[in-house]
Amino acid sequence: MNTPVTGALRWVLRIEVLAVLLISAWAYGRWGGSWAQFALWFLLPDVALLGYGLKYSEGFGSTHLGRIAQDRQHATEGMRHGL
Repeated sequence: MNTPVTGALRWVLRIEVLAVLLISAWAYGRWGGSWAQFALWFLLPDVALLGYGLKYSEGFGSTHLGRIAQDRQHATEGMRHGL
């Protein structure tokens, strides 16, 4: 995974995300929520990504808006040329 964040800051961000997840799960359980429903809501974005992302046979880079990598490349070239 390409990320601009490296080193100690990357670990701090991971710990923060884990803390938010654990606190959220604790609060959900404390207020008597259904764990099956928690699992459903927790996994729903991943399932949706699989069903929408594999819509085209070209893979995740192809969307209804066009190729993601091509759009990013054109934007970068436009910025270099002052467009």
